[in-house]
Amino acid sequence: MKEPIITPRISSLKCKIFWGIVISIIILICIYFFWRSVSYLTFSNSNRLALLQFLGTGLSTYINENGHLPPAFIADDNGTPMHSWRVLLLPEFGLNSLYARYNFNEPWNGPHNKKLIAEMPEYTYDCKYIRHQKGKTNYVAVIGPDTVWNGSKEFFKKETGGKWRRTIWILELNDSDIDWTEPRDLTIEEAIAYIQGKDSTHWKRLSKVYGLTGSMNRINIPATATTEVLEALFSTDESKVIPYKPGTLEIDFEYSSNNQKP
Repeated sequence: MKEPIITPRISSLKCKIFWGIVISIIILICIYFFWRSVSYLTFSNSNRLALLQFLGTGLSTYINENGHLPPAFIADDNGTPMHSWRVLLLPEFGLNSLYARYNFNEPWNGPHNKKLIAEMPEYTYDCKYIRHQKGKTNYVAVIGPDTVWNGSKEFFKKETGGKWRRTIWILELNDSDIDWTEPRDLTIEEAIAYIQGKDSTHWKRLSKVYGLTGSMNRINIPATATTEVLEALFSTDESKVIPYKPGTLEIDFEYSSNNQKP
């Protein structure tokens, strides 16, 4: 009498063990890369906030030393923007050598100054954690007559009410096309279009857009923010009130006076 052949059963068991190991390895790899991506996003976001805070420290130091915010730009006799606030702020970051090499007797893109564009200091005006190009700044002011960056005028805190503390001074700009020495920033209209994701021609917004307020608070501005709220956040006009959720200090970004009950 022949003994039963058990090879198929053994082969089937080995096959199950093999595929079980393969599937387990695949699951572990997926978990690892998921954890790595989450960790990187957490790490990058925290570092983006840290860079904004560093920029805010430079602004605070400048204000304490001079009594006012630097102008958005220095203009020539004809009112043409010549030099950016980013250049004026260099000494506050200990970059005195670079500041000394900048020639204020020629425009930012003059034969001497344009060579300095490629020497943009790291971790000052560029952010390694979002898209950026060599010599292009990721940090821009929001400029205009009703902002703290009114052209070549210097902003003195004592000249206005207290709203300046809550307005957004600096905006993080993804994939910027603005040279760091260039006296160009974003108007309120351009900033709103960028945040709401309506201006994909120049800049594509990130899932998170960070801003720095006058009190040096860093806030995440959602794409769902209404134009009314954003105008209030950028403007020093006391009549444009920043809305907060009832009983909190959290900004109601989706607020609209048109949707309020009379």
